[in-house]
Amino acid sequence: MPDSPMAVPACVANAFRRPKSRAGTTKSTKNKNRFSGHPDREENAMRPRLPRFRSLLLATCPLLLPTLPVAAQEAQMDDDTASDSGVGDIIVTAQRREQNLQDVPIAVTTVSANQLSAQGVAELKDITATVPNLVLAAGSSSPSAVRAFMRGAGSNDSLTATTEQAVGFYIDDIYQARGGGLNLELPDIERIEILRGPQGTLYGRNTMVGALKVVTYRPGSNVRMEADATYGSYDYWRVRGLLAGPISDGLSASLSGLWTKRDGRTFNRALGIHVNNREASNIRATLRYHGDPEWDIILRAGHMRDSGDGMTATPLAPGTKMEPLYGSMFETSALERAFSRYRETNANIDATWKPDGFNLQYIGSLSWIDNDVSADLTGGQRPDLGMMDDTLDNKQMSHELKFQPDGLFNDHVDLLMGAYAFHEKSNGRIGSGLPTSYTRLDRASTTSFALFGQATVNFTDRFSATLGGRWTHDRKILQAMLANGAIVDARKSFSEFTPKIDVQFKASKDIMVYASYSSGFKGGGFNGRALNALAMSTPFEAEKVQAWEAGVKSELFDRKLRLNIAYFYNNFKDLQLTNFVGTGNATLISNAGGAVVQGVEAEATAAITSNFRLIGTLSTMADHYKNLEPSSQPVRLNSTDVPSTPALSWSAGFNWDKYFDGFGKIAVGSTVAYRADYQLGVSPVPRLRVPSVYLVNANIEWESEDERWGLILAATNLANEHYQETAIQIGTAAAVVPAKPREWKLTLRHKF
Repeated sequence: MPDSPMAVPACVANAFRRPKSRAGTTKSTKNKNRFSGHPDREENAMRPRLPRFRSLLLATCPLLLPTLPVAAQEAQMDDDTASDSGVGDIIVTAQRREQNLQDVPIAVTTVSANQLSAQGVAELKDITATVPNLVLAAGSSSPSAVRAFMRGAGSNDSLTATTEQAVGFYIDDIYQARGGGLNLELPDIERIEILRGPQGTLYGRNTMVGALKVVTYRPGSNVRMEADATYGSYDYWRVRGLLAGPISDGLSASLSGLWTKRDGRTFNRALGIHVNNREASNIRATLRYHGDPEWDIILRAGHMRDSGDGMTATPLAPGTKMEPLYGSMFETSALERAFSRYRETNANIDATWKPDGFNLQYIGSLSWIDNDVSADLTGGQRPDLGMMDDTLDNKQMSHELKFQPDGLFNDHVDLLMGAYAFHEKSNGRIGSGLPTSYTRLDRASTTSFALFGQATVNFTDRFSATLGGRWTHDRKILQAMLANGAIVDARKSFSEFTPKIDVQFKASKDIMVYASYSSGFKGGGFNGRALNALAMSTPFEAEKVQAWEAGVKSELFDRKLRLNIAYFYNNFKDLQLTNFVGTGNATLISNAGGAVVQGVEAEATAAITSNFRLIGTLSTMADHYKNLEPSSQPVRLNSTDVPSTPALSWSAGFNWDKYFDGFGKIAVGSTVAYRADYQLGVSPVPRLRVPSVYLVNANIEWESEDERWGLILAATNLANEHYQETAIQIGTAAAVVPAKPREWKLTLRHKF
């Protein structure tokens, strides 16, 4: 390792004085406005080079004091795990078994369904503000798609079937290979767990730098009936319902569904209408057999759809600053209305056989996806270059077999072993320009096999060590015919062994320290959007990371303060970087060389009184390229920033609640989040750089005394910050996809 990772700074150890109060129980918890363009911002200027990382760490230490960092860590805290004396326990399944968050030797953030509802979060990407070093953004052509970056790695193209994701997405431990559809709501979500760092020894598919794990509701012996309706900005409507309970002894079921719609936020001057409207629906059914203590079998099936105008880009005026062509981030002039349609049907089985703690689990899944998108990426400036029209039919199948016994060697060994098989096949067409030329995608497939596992040896009650590893073999096939009739038939295999080792020490009953080394692997592939046969058939190699992490998890002052800090050091090799090439909207992924990304992440919760808590997060990233190929895009473009690596992010807020006799409970919460500017892709174009931004959210909730009725008013982006999530430059034409403006939502819910 070229640079030695430094110790986690200790300046935060005495950041808070012990509160005198005791903490209380926390339960698990057609707008026609016009917006003027954002004024010129200094933040759009190129970011100066970062100081030495030691100086950066020292500079950020004082920030830990006023921001009182913690994320959405009060997520899965129900009546059983909460404590009158402090912050209570958070139960997670990050390591494929139930554990207290404070006992898990990796950086984990959790967000509960109650939090998502209270804060007005409608899409997965909205959780970004309060999760350290996670950047989620919508795709440039589809609002249902998510582009994810974490700790310095990610993918700008989440739809094309010839690429892999650096951040793994899982729904009930089932890997989601495409980013399309991940920005849709689920009607039965329980919580989201965000795991940072490579997770290959625990999960079926590759997760190079981290994973987002969505956990949905499992029906049991209790009856659960609830419904809610929401109305908000831009004539937003959302209706959701959930019915669950026992059918007979040992057999339970649940049925849930939701429907959402909203009007468009952007005015199209060429068509004289508002565009970017959206309508989506999702229905899910679950059947669970748990009548035999040795068996737990869950069958799930779902269907979701999302349709609308897609993503209409906002054109930028010529120059070096991010200045909308028509003075507003929400005006465009595309000659054709964009189009987006996403449909998915899925089914899966999760069966666990557990005689005497044997715990053998099989997870199998099938999904069928139909995704069509059409948009002018230049917002009407150059449709001859910027028009895209894609159709993708995708099928995914996976099988996972996991062995995780209980109580080995008198609980001195925790073992997990697994085998995984995955197959994905896509066909369709990729269109670009106007008149549109199409590449016919006959087959883009991935077949993957993996063996993974880890063993943790508990030498004493206070000291343990883990050794794990993963072997992965991916085979990629691309068969296509270009617009000029050229035929592509390309095949490539990628194999890698990725180890993991960590040590964990309980310094006291309230403080745990850990250190780990692990490696991650992101499979190579082909450039399905290339415009000539040679570029399309030439594979790019796998991307790899060596990851070091050290952290401390603590609950201090009689559990009045939970403070978790992690330092990470990622050493990347064979970076897969994406850029537009030529004068069209073709993209090319190539291996550029190496990079180092390192940083500090801090999360905490302070229970000031029984009904008042302070919350927040703080995270840093310092990045630099190394050993670049002379012909690589960063060298040719004189780019010095690794994409999507904001140097500093933080959030701070509070939650307060109080019961009133004869009235019910009132709860109030607010969060302020800051994120520094960062470069979206390889091209260091100042006006396309995402500016630094402050986001202010607030919510107020009433709950009846019997907890059956509730009313929630939530507002996001109260300061009405105007900034871009995605930016594109094709030739001299530049355009951006704006982030959400200020919005509000009012929700009425009822539990039957």
